[in-house]
Amino acid sequence: MLDLLSKDQIVNEAGLRAALYHLDTILRSGATGLQATVKHMLSSPYVFAYIISVWDRCEAMISQIMTDFPTNSQEYSASIASKMLDSLSMYFLALPVESLAEVSRDISHHRGFIDSASPVLRVLSTMKFASATSFEDETDLFDVESDDGFIKKKVPQKIRKRNRQKAHAPIDTSPFVRLGVAVPPTSEAAASLSSYVLAELRNILLFYLSLLRRTELAGVIKALLFPNEGESAKDVVPEVSSIEDVESPTNRPNAYPMVQPMKAALYFDNADGFGEWRILISTEAYKNLREFRRADEKIFKIIVKKIKQLSNGHFSDDNHKRLNGPDAGIPIHEAKMTRDLRLVYQIDCIPDQDGKVYGIYTHAQLGRIWDALGSHLARKGREYRRRCIFRNRPVLSNDSVILPASFPPAEPEPECSGSLLDLNDEDKDRVELEKYVTFSQHVFMLTPQEQKIVECTTSCYVLGRSGTGKTTTMLFKILGIQRAWEMSGVDMSKPRQIFVTKSRVLATKVEEYFTKLLESLALAGYTLQELAKMKTQSVQEGLVDLDDLPESLMNIPTKYSELEDKHFPLFVTFDRLAKMIAADILRKDAPETRDSAGLFLNVDDAEAHDCFVTYDVFTNQYWPHFPQNLTKNLNPWLVFSEFMGIVKGSEHALTCPEGVLDRANYLCLPHRSNPNFANQRGILYDIFEIYTKIKRQRRHHDVADRTHAILKVLRSQRFPGQQIDYLYLLYPSLTEIPLELSVVVLRQLCKNPDGLFWAGDTAQTISAGSSFRFDDLKAFLYRVEQQQNTSVNSAGAYLHQPTMFQLAINYRSHGGIVNCAHSVIELITTFWPNTIDNLRPEKGVVDGLKPVFFTGWDKDTVRYEQFLFGASGSHIEFGAQQCILVRDDAARQKLREQVGEIGLIMTLYESKGLEFNDVLLYNFFEDSVVDLSRWRIVLNGVEGEGHAPNFDRDEARYAGVCSELKLLYVGITRARKNMWIVDKAPLRLFSTFDEELEFLENYDLDFARASLLESHSRYYEAAELHLSETRPLEAVRAFIKDNDNDNGDSTIRAADTILEYFWRKCSFRIAAKTALADESMRHFIALADQLETNKLTPVTRDLILMFQNILRGNYEALEHLSLTFHKHDCQPAALLCLDHVFSQATDIRSFAVDEMQRFLQQFHAYARLLHQISTFPDPVGHSGIQRLFSIMRLSGDEFLIPNGTFLHSSVMEIRQGITLVSEHSSGYTASRRNLTQLLQQSIRTVLKDKVSEIDAMCCKSPVFSQCLPFSVSGVCRRDNCPQDHVPISKLDRLYYNSRVAIHIWQILILQFMYSAHPYMDRRDSMRDWLSHLYEALNPPFFIQGSLADLDMSLMPFRLDGMKVVKLWIRESFYSLDPFWINSQFLTAVMRITSLSFAFDRNDASSYISRAKCTGSGPLELLRKGDRRYMVHDLLNSYRGATHTSISSGILYLLHILDNRLYANLSVLCDCIEDICSAFVIKYRMDPNFNRFPLHDVVLPCSWLLFPHKFTAEKETKLYLMGKLLDEIARLVEALRLEAGMEFLWLNHTKFTPILRNVFISRICRVLCLIAHNIKNTFMREKVDKIILALYKSNPLRTANYRKLVDDVVKYRTPLPGRLPPSDGYLRALLAFDNNKGVSNLVHLVHKTVNQHTRVYIVRRLVYEKIIEIPHLLSSYAVIAQSTLRVEAPAFVPHLGHPKDRQEITQHDEKEITEPQPREFEGEEEKDEDVTANADAETRDALESSDEAVTSLAPDLDESLRSNGPSVAEEEAARNIQKAYRRYVRRRSGRAVNAEIDAIFLTCLKETQSSEWRSGYYNFLFLGPLPHLLVCLERGIALTRAAKAKTKGLLNKESHEKLEELGRQRSDIVSVVT
Repeated sequence: MLDLLSKDQIVNEAGLRAALYHLDTILRSGATGLQATVKHMLSSPYVFAYIISVWDRCEAMISQIMTDFPTNSQEYSASIASKMLDSLSMYFLALPVESLAEVSRDISHHRGFIDSASPVLRVLSTMKFASATSFEDETDLFDVESDDGFIKKKVPQKIRKRNRQKAHAPIDTSPFVRLGVAVPPTSEAAASLSSYVLAELRNILLFYLSLLRRTELAGVIKALLFPNEGESAKDVVPEVSSIEDVESPTNRPNAYPMVQPMKAALYFDNADGFGEWRILISTEAYKNLREFRRADEKIFKIIVKKIKQLSNGHFSDDNHKRLNGPDAGIPIHEAKMTRDLRLVYQIDCIPDQDGKVYGIYTHAQLGRIWDALGSHLARKGREYRRRCIFRNRPVLSNDSVILPASFPPAEPEPECSGSLLDLNDEDKDRVELEKYVTFSQHVFMLTPQEQKIVECTTSCYVLGRSGTGKTTTMLFKILGIQRAWEMSGVDMSKPRQIFVTKSRVLATKVEEYFTKLLESLALAGYTLQELAKMKTQSVQEGLVDLDDLPESLMNIPTKYSELEDKHFPLFVTFDRLAKMIAADILRKDAPETRDSAGLFLNVDDAEAHDCFVTYDVFTNQYWPHFPQNLTKNLNPWLVFSEFMGIVKGSEHALTCPEGVLDRANYLCLPHRSNPNFANQRGILYDIFEIYTKIKRQRRHHDVADRTHAILKVLRSQRFPGQQIDYLYLLYPSLTEIPLELSVVVLRQLCKNPDGLFWAGDTAQTISAGSSFRFDDLKAFLYRVEQQQNTSVNSAGAYLHQPTMFQLAINYRSHGGIVNCAHSVIELITTFWPNTIDNLRPEKGVVDGLKPVFFTGWDKDTVRYEQFLFGASGSHIEFGAQQCILVRDDAARQKLREQVGEIGLIMTLYESKGLEFNDVLLYNFFEDSVVDLSRWRIVLNGVEGEGHAPNFDRDEARYAGVCSELKLLYVGITRARKNMWIVDKAPLRLFSTFDEELEFLENYDLDFARASLLESHSRYYEAAELHLSETRPLEAVRAFIKDNDNDNGDSTIRAADTILEYFWRKCSFRIAAKTALADESMRHFIALADQLETNKLTPVTRDLILMFQNILRGNYEALEHLSLTFHKHDCQPAALLCLDHVFSQATDIRSFAVDEMQRFLQQFHAYARLLHQISTFPDPVGHSGIQRLFSIMRLSGDEFLIPNGTFLHSSVMEIRQGITLVSEHSSGYTASRRNLTQLLQQSIRTVLKDKVSEIDAMCCKSPVFSQCLPFSVSGVCRRDNCPQDHVPISKLDRLYYNSRVAIHIWQILILQFMYSAHPYMDRRDSMRDWLSHLYEALNPPFFIQGSLADLDMSLMPFRLDGMKVVKLWIRESFYSLDPFWINSQFLTAVMRITSLSFAFDRNDASSYISRAKCTGSGPLELLRKGDRRYMVHDLLNSYRGATHTSISSGILYLLHILDNRLYANLSVLCDCIEDICSAFVIKYRMDPNFNRFPLHDVVLPCSWLLFPHKFTAEKETKLYLMGKLLDEIARLVEALRLEAGMEFLWLNHTKFTPILRNVFISRICRVLCLIAHNIKNTFMREKVDKIILALYKSNPLRTANYRKLVDDVVKYRTPLPGRLPPSDGYLRALLAFDNNKGVSNLVHLVHKTVNQHTRVYIVRRLVYEKIIEIPHLLSSYAVIAQSTLRVEAPAFVPHLGHPKDRQEITQHDEKEITEPQPREFEGEEEKDEDVTANADAETRDALESSDEAVTSLAPDLDESLRSNGPSVAEEEAARNIQKAYRRYVRRRSGRAVNAEIDAIFLTCLKETQSSEWRSGYYNFLFLGPLPHLLVCLERGIALTRAAKAKTKGLLNKESHEKLEELGRQRSDIVSVVT
């Protein structure tokens, strides 16, 4: 019964009804029978589709099919649904119906998805998962490399090794890549992916079945099923209209349907490994690929792999990095391939153009063109930009693969206005004048309009200039029809197609391209040797000049009738085709054609060839023989064109007996449609008769004669041979052919009335000199069709009106040339509308310079040097891409005599059809045969011009101007890039200068007016005119030319204009390379060099010099200029200088200390300027900041952010930046408030990036850490030691202070970043740098310096530096968590505690007590027994204010050493020294020891710096010190033996023998100082025991401590009969130091016993009171320990350290001479909204919130300090804070902010007076008070307003309300007063 559903059974109505009845029966029987039936229908092409389209009860079957759709991957491959999808997807691709155009893209995409989904489902059905992560460890979807069909992952070596040990089977991941999804890592993910794919397939099947139900498709489906049947079951399909039947392919010859399925024929499956994203590559990218394939096969594979990844939608960070700025409109992306190689591409939304690859570049080649290109593309409209940016969500949630999106057809958008594409010519060609070919498929992609032309089913006319795509559309229509025939399964004859043109080269090139496209599909089957052989053959063939090749060797038969199918498609010239036809019909044996055959058929005979009259033959052999009185002032080209096109080739000529217009008919032609020779037709016909007579005498013939002969024969006999199906005529070079005659011949050649494709070049049509128009051709062809057929042609096809297309986008010439040429067209259209087709204006895809017109040159000299050599004199080759055009041979010869052989010089007529990059049109107007009086007619094209002649009065008189304009159009359109029109004699259209000036002014022709002013030396006026029209370059040139201005005004204006341009183009963060890419910038630099700088102010000169150095990369000069601008208070310029200095990549890691200090000092100035801008109250109101950022004020409170500026690019980079601005044609606009926010956020980002970059290098710089072994021994055995190697000879006080200074510089720099980003995590960085600072202040060994060497006058910004250090110490203390950083907690707390009491002793106790780390800690820090927290002992020790402070410190050390707690050895030794020093000092201050406390003590200076050691009564327990010495002995022994020291560690290094010896030496030195100064037997025995143990250990003699131990033993061993010397320890110590540590020691001598004290070779300090000692030792002590607040300037004494000084006296402190960075001031705009401008000091206090908190730190009363807030008070404070923040967010805006700021600044200034006392009142005065005052001011204002309103009501209201109003007014008055 299934036979009922076969094609043969349903061919008629009865069979179809039987089949449908059978289907009803099967449907009722169940699903099993239905599946078998559907499978049977699918086995025959189109049967299933036809049944569904005609069966009105098919819904039930469709419902059952969808119900049975498989639900898991295992069922799919064997299901009927799979077969239906495969069949229907291919069927719909071949469906030719135009009504499916709106879903054609979906049909193509669905086919691709089906092809890719089936392999994925097969793999999913076989995948096995051992665990949730088993597969994920082995595969990464897109880090792939093709290898025999499998995709392999690059994974780390460890994972590869581990995976090799596993027994997993390899997974073929290529199907997943092709589908664009990730490989599922788990079984759950696999099930989810399977469900997703099956759901998509189900939706696609439903989509196909719904399409089959469309009524308009039924007739077409039927026609495809029954192509050869005259009768079918159409009566069963009543919904199919008769019109569709008429136009269906069943009524056409077999070859005709090939034009219908071209859409399917031109569709190619994606190449292997490519995905859904269509990839197009430019010709440049294609060239790059070929070069890489030849040079480096590995790189080539990497590039192809990257393109495949993009095609599969894998947009990872490396693949999808935006190359242009976020403000640059359409995104341009780069994909990283190798370290220096990038693939540049764009995602487009043009139909069938997903991704465009522009090229493959290195970093150096990327340039700046992409920002300009993105902005230029954005001019296509907002919707275009939205679609380009839009991305679908990933297919799976955990996947990064994105599939392309589809959009409905969009309404055409008007092109947005914008600036010209600011690129050089080469870059413009690279990005815009490019053609693209598909890389993921095999076909050259067409634009939507080109695709419509290719898919047009009727004859068509395509108009467009060269470069608009005419040849492309012809070629792909030929290709589509050819492929459709090759792919069809129907037995039909091969379609015969002929491409006809005039040029044999063009015909051959088109044929070659066509052949390459066809062969590219089969190249995969060739071997490399075969490909090489084919290439060699192709190269050899390419060496032949085709125009020199005899026609008999062109492999084309001599007769048309001999053409076979193998010759088609045929690409041939019209001349060759005409000869082939003539060879068939003009027989020598026939009397009527014998003469013609003799003339036309000897094609290879030289004499016969000379008998053919071409234009050259006409010019050389005929024109000289015509009477001169007839040819005077006539152009031979126009005359010949008139003969061929009008007299012999027009439609009227066809009706004449001899095929030639007689004199009467010629003279009667209308002037308007035939303007040439309108008044000279009698003369023309006289010349024509002479021409005919001579031609007959010479037995010559022309093209018209041959065509007439062919037509004459064809009227009486049939066309020889088989007629063709499709004819393609390219018209640009057929201007010598009598077109209307050739049309008749060619039309008879083609039997298909819908197979004609006529393409014409608008420019060439205009230049032909004839009156031909395409409208005329269209009408003429229609009349020819009417004559040949009444309703149906001989083949039985109905007539269709040909479709007219116009290609108006010019892909070769830029907009400047295209627009200029169009202006010429407009003149022709205005005056001679019937001589030209009325077409849409052409558009260039890229803007460009207009043609330049030069007039008034000397008649005897041609100043061509400017064009050939340029301004610089560098030679420019005039070769194949450059041309000089002249009118005729005489003009060419004359020019040759003047300039020599400089290049290619052609006549206008020779240049037709050619194009050049650069064209110089020479003397076009001077050599014109049209006089000036007739040229003045063009003035009528200017509205309102009263000087122009009347055109309507004598139209014929001005016909010559029409021809001249056509020739001018030809000359202009030869140029692609540059067009120069040079004329010796200008057209003098005006009688006087004033008349011309008035005309130019009335019509706003400002450029011409400025040129006219300059020609009369009125340069200043011309310059101002240029400026008014935003032409600064021309303005500056004119200013500089103004030599008559002696007062310098022109020079000043020129300088100001140059500076304004420099500020615009080279504003903040604009790289010099980017600025120099603008050609105008280079001109401005050259003009700046020409300025007379002696007429400029110093600041202006410096600004000019600044930009010159920026653009020339002279950064050293910029450093000096920044200082100069600082002195002149020009901070924006200083910032710009420093920004360029620090934009250079400088590796500071190798800097020495002095270099690092200079660098950081300069960088600090840069960071400070950035920070000032980020906190400036109203930056956009500051004129200097406006210039710096190129901000332009538009009106009121609105500002413009121009394209290409730093702020413009920052809009998309900062959070919510796009919400702050509005789009503008020139960039973005923003309000003052939003722009301030954008500016400050952007600057804060720059500050963060730059500071972070410097910080990263500083962290890796060795200069911040000294190598201790090298300093001690001069040798370092570490490879690539990360520490600085400083010889001991450099370790002086200056070096010590320089090291400390670089740390403080870095801390100050980092503080700017943290102040600008208060929420930035800073704890680790602060702790690290404080650790570095601590080590710089307290080096591990005494020879490296100590705190006693610190000279605060050498520190950066002493007070500011100390403020920041104190702030960091406090914050670090608060952030310490003993449980979080347990392993390093003790070291960190010792460091920070030491710094706290050293730099912030007055407040340290207060904030330390509130720190979390001081509350409680881990168990190991709790002392056994009393459970005391050891940190409290440490703090008590450093505080030094209690009786037990020394004992607490000793107990702290005992706990650490006894419990072996993890600690840094250097910091631990510092703590030991601090506690021992306090013990020694306090012990020697005991009056019981001696009469004068501390007299005769010798101690290091650093031990004596801190005043707290000399105050308060503290206990000194010798037994505790003894225990400490015992633990120190254990420590020394551990260091000596390198055993039991696991709890110790060091920064940046590990313990080595030399380091252990160094620290033993340091401890021994401390022991000697204790023993010498504490003359206690118990203590000395302890010390002696440690020394003797070391002495007896017999270490290596090279041990660092050996000499000290030996000397102690020597001096402590008594000689016979003598006691050991009492100062033996000191002698040993001095001998050990070897004078290295002498300057570190000080001998304290009381004033009263100075003369009686023993003298040592150490410094002696004479004192009277012990409290003086710290102040006498160092200026550091005064600054750090002063009771003055850091906010108030303090008197700071300074102390030098000469080595030979014996007494130290006080001196006044040196003032800091380093200039302080200044704020931005003095240049604010006058703005009614700005209520206050702060002075520099006031703004300095507002640098940041952090510094403001520091500067406003209260001097709290002790009661407030000790009694903290209660819980309720803290909660109340938080509530108030939240409420106020909500209010601030909602308050009225800038006006209220300005009022609060103004009042706050006034209050702040008040607090800075010398009489103001710091205290708690500061908070009240600077906190709530400004807000209260604002509220009060607002309340008063509202009250006054109410008073005024009440007063007004008193005069209006009735007497009943007067009493109430009076009472209200009295209340108001009482409130105000």
